[in-house]
Amino acid sequence: QAGDRAGARGAIERQLGLLEEAAARARAPEAAATFDYARMNAYLTLGRGAEAVAMLSERVQELPEGYEPWARLAQALAALGRSREARGPATKAVELSYGPRKLRYLELQARLFRAVGDGGAERRALEVLVQTYLDLDESHRRHPAQLRVEGIGFSAISGANRLIAFVGACSWDHDAPSLAAREGAG
Repeated sequence: QAGDRAGARGAIERQLGLLEEAAARARAPEAAATFDYARMNAYLTLGRGAEAVAMLSERVQELPEGYEPWARLAQALAALGRSREARGPATKAVELSYGPRKLRYLELQARLFRAVGDGGAERRALEVLVQTYLDLDESHRRHPAQLRVEGIGFSAISGANRLIAFVGACSWDHDAPSLAAREGAG
């Protein structure tokens, strides 16, 4: 077991080294940013979250009009249990994003509000998530059966609007573990 962990850690460190080299060789911040998601995850896995936050803070300075750097920074801060700090970058990601991707960031925003105990803001974020989903072109909507229910939103939403409750209870399937799982919420 210990050997497996050490081997896995070594593999992630080597992967991070390659990603760092590739990002450093990139000729523009946009090109370097293509490695940020993998770099962030490697840093977090290695327990080097401060480095992930520093890297992503620099990226939002380089690419302030891009939604991905803001979203990555919010995700890293959330993964570190820094939900209050993550709200600003998450809000910026929501403001700049569009289409189906915006749904992911609205979900993150709602989870952050839930994590800090702001049920009213959580509800408003979920209402915006539902409206944004309904406003999507039909070709960009996921069928509700494709969503993974995680139980978010029921504490903040009255039974009057079942659609908001249902969508609020869904997690858009993506790579990062849910904030609720990381912070022990449920």
